[in-house]
Amino acid sequence: MARPIMEAGCRFEHVFCSVATRAQLTIEGIAASLPELDINWRIDESLYTFSARDLLNWVHRLDESLDEVIMVGHNPAMTEFSNAMGNGSISNMPTCGYAQLQFPVGRWEEVGPGTGTLEKFLAPKLLK
Repeated sequence: MARPIMEAGCRFEHVFCSVATRAQLTIEGIAASLPELDINWRIDESLYTFSARDLLNWVHRLDESLDEVIMVGHNPAMTEFSNAMGNGSISNMPTCGYAQLQFPVGRWEEVGPGTGTLEKFLAPKLLK
């Protein structure tokens, strides 16, 4: 999944990962598959959640200097967040699934339900 995610436009510049081992193994695997990017990430306890509302609260606290972030988290929060904030309908965000949302807002605190556009969705089964 690493190369298709990169080819979809993901720059992996500001990556935040849940404290969960499985989430960390996911980003470690992606980083190992893309050594040319020298991917670094920060562990964030707030991403160990199953609530889309918690993810939205996390987004609202992001530093305004960041223009793109990658969240490595958990379901059902990731699926519900993508569906609520974007205009798409993802039935389930699988392990190593990728949803790219664009938010035409000036500040992270302006992100809310329906403010985003689902630009890309990738899942392992879709690439076989």
